[in-house]
Amino acid sequence: MTLDAGGIGSEGPTLAALFDGLPERVLCYRQRDRMIHYVNATQAGELGRPPQELIGRRIEDVFGSGETSRVAVHAGHLTPQDPVHSTVTQEGDRWIEWVDRLLPGSDPAVLAVGRDVTEREGAARELAASERRFRLVLDAAPVGMALVDLDGTLRQVNQALCSFLHRSEDELVGMSTLELTHPDDVEADLSYSRGLLDGDPGAEMLAKRYLRPDGTVVWGMLKVSPLTDAAGEPVQMIGQVVDMTEQMQREAELQRAAATERAAADRLRELDELKNTFLSAVSHELRTPLTSVQGFARLLRDHLDELPPERLVSSLDALVRNADRLADLLADLLDVDRIMRGRALPLRSGRVDLEQVVAEVLSTVDLQDREVTRDLTPAEIVADRAKCERVVVNLIANAVRHTPEGTAIDVSVAPTDGGAQLTVADRGPGIPDEAKATVFEAFDLGASDAPHVGGTGIGLALVRGFVELHGGEVWVEDRPGGGAAFQVELPRRPPAGEER
Repeated sequence: MTLDAGGIGSEGPTLAALFDGLPERVLCYRQRDRMIHYVNATQAGELGRPPQELIGRRIEDVFGSGETSRVAVHAGHLTPQDPVHSTVTQEGDRWIEWVDRLLPGSDPAVLAVGRDVTEREGAARELAASERRFRLVLDAAPVGMALVDLDGTLRQVNQALCSFLHRSEDELVGMSTLELTHPDDVEADLSYSRGLLDGDPGAEMLAKRYLRPDGTVVWGMLKVSPLTDAAGEPVQMIGQVVDMTEQMQREAELQRAAATERAAADRLRELDELKNTFLSAVSHELRTPLTSVQGFARLLRDHLDELPPERLVSSLDALVRNADRLADLLADLLDVDRIMRGRALPLRSGRVDLEQVVAEVLSTVDLQDREVTRDLTPAEIVADRAKCERVVVNLIANAVRHTPEGTAIDVSVAPTDGGAQLTVADRGPGIPDEAKATVFEAFDLGASDAPHVGGTGIGLALVRGFVELHGGEVWVEDRPGGGAAFQVELPRRPPAGEER
């Protein structure tokens, strides 16, 4: 069967009955003059006329101007090369989808079929309106927002998110959320996403770090909500990001401040303990010579006429010796106070042979029956002799104080290319590595297995202060075979401006 301008009706009732039974509108008209050859019952019913009144009439005599214009446009464009056109038109409160097909023949006709798509178009337009509303909400939101696929690909982003990440919308769309995440937070982000998709009620929000193009790290509080289909299955996600960079920086600053405050409080407690230890040690050190001074002074006052000459001389010697000890203690305290306050100490420099200084100190200092091995070589420098003596005295006293009775002490002096080196080594328990950094601090009394034999905790602090005043260095290291070895290096002369 060939459908031409009169084909539908001329084929008898079978084809006409088929078209009449369709719910779609069916209309056939001649292309050249738009003369109607056939309308089915549905189309005729829409026009409110029986089909017989419509057949043989022109489109413009039957339809309204809107449909007439549509027919005229489509009829004029239909060709054998482009035989089909479709469009959707609104007729009252309904939407009709028209498909016009050219029926070739000696006098071509157009078969137009119209289908009511009001429900579909309504849903499509509602969807489009919903998408416009979503876009408006997205753009107006003060926080970063994004529509994200289940694999983490960004599909829509708002300006707030672009500003937060310092990227344009074109840059962000198509990127993965993991590309924007700090490497250390990737696993947390993946775990959070898995929890959301698995329905974990605990997966509410996630504080995470993001990376800007220049490498800057920013903090965001992420809240993701799954979008589900009619069956309740997730199809996409909506993510919201609140910029928390300033808040996290403030919290970090507060934590640092709290840590500093705790450290200061710990230091105050430490200083308080040091003060108590120092006062106890100083009172002990001062009490011994002071008691001797008082005792000998009373002896001389009460029994001066009764004392034999030799006892009188020994008492006076003891009185002078203990008075000198008190003076030395007070001088040490004043000097360490000046060092701790950063105040300059006088440096009276001259030519000094460090070997002679050490030999003289060893001949006068109380070694408490300890053996001393000596390896002394002449080493001349320009230095303050009195302060060099106090360095040696304090190092020897420290070795005696912190080693068991009868333990030997090794003392050596040698010239160096830059000046002179002094070593005082003991054979005691040594100094733990963690204590080596603080052993030269004031009031650090250290630890000893020997009974307490005196000490104020300022001797080694004075050693360091006097050595550094000369531009030298002092440190402690382990002695081969056990014990501690204190090393002092003094330059050939003090730094410029220090020598006076």
